[in-house]
Amino acid sequence: TIVSALLLLATGSMLAFRQTRNIVQPIEALASAARRISAGDLETEIEIRGPTEVRELCQTMKDMAYRLNESIGSLKRSEFAERQRAMVTLESIADAVITTDTSGKVTYINPAALRLTETSLGDAIDRPLREIFRAVNEETLAELPDPIECCLERVLHLPASDHIALLTRSGNLLPINYSAALLRTEDLEVAGGVVIFRDVSAERLQIEALKRYRMGGEQRVTVQHVNVNEGGQAIVGAVGGGR
Repeated sequence: TIVSALLLLATGSMLAFRQTRNIVQPIEALASAARRISAGDLETEIEIRGPTEVRELCQTMKDMAYRLNESIGSLKRSEFAERQRAMVTLESIADAVITTDTSGKVTYINPAALRLTETSLGDAIDRPLREIFRAVNEETLAELPDPIECCLERVLHLPASDHIALLTRSGNLLPINYSAALLRTEDLEVAGGVVIFRDVSAERLQIEALKRYRMGGEQRVTVQHVNVNEGGQAIVGAVGGGR
């Protein structure tokens, strides 16, 4: 009869709706989870439900998110370890190292740089580089350009290093050699700059002593050794002899 046919049709429609809902809802939930994973939430919960094919798809997505999270965690741990090794190296080397951000403010300064500039870590961080690293011409005392600014402005030639001195906080002049370069990200964007410098007082004393020896004078001087004491001062060991 017509009534029976309508009942069968309604029952079939209801069953089809339920079946469709059992498929569509898990897929919609999976799509929502995929969007969260894409946004970086790799620990998002993925519910395993629905027909067999949908459950397999959910499980695959869950496994993929887990492996991706593990891989990123491993990379972060490796990167942290590499940074720690680099930090230990910078903390222990004799050369002075100062890094800055793109605005020229100090972001890192190693112990050697703290000692040579006669400053403290608290006073150096976030301060403009030119307030911490003050390079001047030894003969004229004219202040030299900020080396990082020179790099940013693509100045090809830094001042000659023959007569460069570091003006320390106490007003002393310390002969130095230095170099500067830009720091870049993996995308080659400029992230800041680095200045590396070292005390050349010992070398300077040795050169002057050798010059006096070669030029002669009232007394010849033969340099035997140059040592640097704990205060960073050069001590020349020499034997003098009359002409």
